[in-house]
Amino acid sequence: MDKFDKLVKPEFHKGQLFSVSIAWRGTPPAVANIVGVYTDAATAIDMSNDQQTHITQVPVSTPGTVGSDGQIWIAADNAGSFSAFVDEASARRHLSVSGGKMKQFTLNAGNKAAGPGGMEKAAVAAIKDALGKPLSAARAMWK
Repeated sequence: MDKFDKLVKPEFHKGQLFSVSIAWRGTPPAVANIVGVYTDAATAIDMSNDQQTHITQVPVSTPGTVGSDGQIWIAADNAGSFSAFVDEASARRHLSVSGGKMKQFTLNAGNKAAGPGGMEKAAVAAIKDALGKPLSAARAMWK
């Protein structure tokens, strides 16, 4: 296993949640296209800095306390709009009215290095590291 295969422990603490940032790819918006769900937009943007991922800020439809496990349910209706819920029952009720699909996510979970654009970020980091070394060491690295 290399560093790209390891998962990062979610950085989430139990508490009230009023909105989430959803990083997703492709069209139309759907739960199958979600890359990750984050507690703030800055983290979502940082994780998806690859010019191919969309960020959508979504209010939590049933504000409540999210457990320390950070589980949240995201529903995408047939019109392509996302809704976020802190409990599965509320998400299922929403789907019974609006249709669509739902999926459970862990907030802020994932591997930043292996996430979208992770290989590009790793390549940039390697180049920056090489440029920071004395010239002879940088040349030896690229031979």
